[in-house]
Amino acid sequence: MNTPSTDWKEIISPEEPAKHAKHAKIITILQKKMSKEFGVGRGLHRKQILALRAEFKVLDSIPEYAKVGLFKTAGTFETWIRLSNGSLRVQSDKMPDVRGLAIKVKGIDGESALGGKTKEQDFTLIQHQTFSVLTSDEFIEFIGFAIQGPLGILKFFTKKNGLIGGTLKFGQFLINFSKAFRGFEMENFFSAAPLKFGKYACRVRLKPILTVVDSSGKTIQRKPIPFQGEFADQFEKALNLADVKYEFQVQFYHSDDKTPIEDPTVNWPESVSPYITLAELTIKSSNNSPILDPEFSNILDKDKFDPWNALEDHRPLGEVMRARKVIYFASQQERAKIK
Repeated sequence: MNTPSTDWKEIISPEEPAKHAKHAKIITILQKKMSKEFGVGRGLHRKQILALRAEFKVLDSIPEYAKVGLFKTAGTFETWIRLSNGSLRVQSDKMPDVRGLAIKVKGIDGESALGGKTKEQDFTLIQHQTFSVLTSDEFIEFIGFAIQGPLGILKFFTKKNGLIGGTLKFGQFLINFSKAFRGFEMENFFSAAPLKFGKYACRVRLKPILTVVDSSGKTIQRKPIPFQGEFADQFEKALNLADVKYEFQVQFYHSDDKTPIEDPTVNWPESVSPYITLAELTIKSSNNSPILDPEFSNILDKDKFDPWNALEDHRPLGEVMRARKVIYFASQQERAKIK
């Protein structure tokens, strides 16, 4: 691949700070309401499915232009992983939902996207390639309806698109969110929105490595494990079989029309910007031992996983991501107040 384009830019409205502050207040109101029902927790991705330890290995054989920030030098980093459901509520894994895989790479040292220095780099990923809304306004409005359940979501779509158009949109929404989720060890996960990559811009994909060496030393092709109602149980069975490994990949900005920075509903085509692998993420096999560590699980559930908890070289980009900076901070402050 040729060296990526550096012509990307953000379009920042002067009204954003006030708008994002308003959005943060709405989320914290909903967060308080949910905390009364389920106990202290996050505004979004409240249900933690598993807390896991992992290794993040930056590869040496990557293009020179990609040796930036976290990927500047080959090496292996201690990493924490949080698997979650995206809902404001704590609900059964059987319910359609966004599934989250958050990565915290530790032991780094560099300029922070929030100012000062940071020793961590977070990547917050979901199983969808794009966001379903264009702006933070739409996202906040959607959340307000979604908390009412499926009927509320139907109301959201009919309000935006009329009765017929809204019903069709709702039907497509149900198809997308009811799609069989084969398990965290089987699915791709995405940043959905772009990140800075030094002087470039990119999106992230975490791609599972499905050819594995099992506990007997035999090379096999990983297959989906039947879902019995809990993703934690499913993942534990996968980990008993072999290490769970992923390729950490990025695709770079090409042009405003093909790979827009400010429109997270557009999927960047791989024909224009192919993914390249920069690192491997490995969660070691549990060797038939329980993977649930209550103390570690409690630490991760109280910790923050925030796309803005990042190196300046990997700062989030776009209006929705800029809104997340304000909303996540407000949510973290709300959790701290009611502990």
